[in-house]
Amino acid sequence: MTVSLTHNSKKPRAIRVEVLEAGLSTERAARRTAAEVNAITNRFSGCLPSEDVEQNNALALYSFVISCLRRAMKLISISTVLGIFLGFGLFAYAIIEGTSNYIIFWSLSSLLLVLGGTLAATMISYEGRYVWKALGTLTQVIVPTQVNPKTLYEEVQQIITWGKVGARDGIPGLETEFAKVDAEKGSFLHHCIQLLLAGYTEDNLRIKLETFMNTTYERNMVRATILNTMANIAPGFGMIGTLVGLIIMLSELDGGTGNLGAGLAVALITTLYGVILAQLVFKPASRRAEQKEQMLRFKHQLTIDAFLLLVARANSFEIQDHLNSYLDPSAKFNSAKD
Repeated sequence: MTVSLTHNSKKPRAIRVEVLEAGLSTERAARRTAAEVNAITNRFSGCLPSEDVEQNNALALYSFVISCLRRAMKLISISTVLGIFLGFGLFAYAIIEGTSNYIIFWSLSSLLLVLGGTLAATMISYEGRYVWKALGTLTQVIVPTQVNPKTLYEEVQQIITWGKVGARDGIPGLETEFAKVDAEKGSFLHHCIQLLLAGYTEDNLRIKLETFMNTTYERNMVRATILNTMANIAPGFGMIGTLVGLIIMLSELDGGTGNLGAGLAVALITTLYGVILAQLVFKPASRRAEQKEQMLRFKHQLTIDAFLLLVARANSFEIQDHLNSYLDPSAKFNSAKD
């Protein structure tokens, strides 16, 4: 057996030279890659001067702020918040401009008398569970209503799509489409779907849906009624506090009339608290809740008419023409364009 040994004929010096050249090539390649990355980065940034970069940053910040405001508007009613700040702000401004003794407008006992008396009278007048629900409505005043031209337009668009499916595939096709409806769409819509799939006639379905709409409206309107009652009660308890203060003040007149002005001012604070709570808290909250329920009822009536048309197997153009009567004239649905 013959063994062949191969000997590297290159000298050590030549090997070191090749290693150094290879290292230099690697370094040049790294530098070239970094330069290419920088060029790409500069190209995407536009190689702008510092002023242009600052301007772009300002535009990006402006876009970010606008995006945050749009998201906030979906969660908070800007007009309601503005009204709250405007109302209480004007009241505070009148105090600041009128006197430097701000503490005279604060009386814990007067505030407790008005709030406690108003709540007590309301608890006597209504069931407790409805009163707590009405008080919970106060925290929802700044929440915008979910019924607006955009949501109505989207609902009409969805109903017209269902109309096309129903005309083509009948109830089985609608069942498939209804299964795609999000559970967060609302209990009323799901109730309509259940009754439609139950196979009721058009007249029978109309009676059931309108009954459900009316009872829902009346049940939710109880909260607005309670808040309106509280608005009517609060000034009365403010006057009661004033009478109590006057009685106390008059009983102490034997010591002279030196403190008559201060005592009368304290007595009148409860009336002030009662009027403010009525006009800036309870009454606006009542009107706000009432408007929300009216808008929700308007949407429910649209939904009822839509489902009755689906039961009647109306074509999409008939559904469109009927439901457009619920939409703003500037936002009518046109299936030929949309």
